[in-house]
Amino acid sequence: MENENTFQDAFLELLLIHKMDVRALSEKTGISQSRLYAYKSGEHIPSYENAAKISDVFECSFDYLFGLVDERQQERYILTSTPTERFRKIIMESGLTRYKISKLTGITESKLSLWFAGKKIPELSSLYLLAKNLPCSLDYLAGRDKI
Repeated sequence: MENENTFQDAFLELLLIHKMDVRALSEKTGISQSRLYAYKSGEHIPSYENAAKISDVFECSFDYLFGLVDERQQERYILTSTPTERFRKIIMESGLTRYKISKLTGITESKLSLWFAGKKIPELSSLYLLAKNLPCSLDYLAGRDKI
């Protein structure tokens, strides 16, 4: 995922802004300290579930966490849909074909078809590529709406 440094930068900034250490964040999120240290060092990026936990604690969007927007707004989100439902909706609304989306994102048409049919759920890294190339936010594609 090309946004690893962006996530690491946002994560480090949020820890500083909230005056929180890894231990405290681990207690609030249930994410292991070793996993959080891996995020902090840039060794890994979080799964969808862990990104949602981090976003909830810091009250920020996925778009901010992964560098799709520069300004952090204090926002809370709730899961209202599935990535599959949102993916279908964005295809219908944008008028783009899966072929065109494949060319824009580098994601294979077969993966896009599996997501569209609801046979697989896209990983966060794939949702990032879609959000970067389609007229929607990463939070929208992840099925999250502002509270």
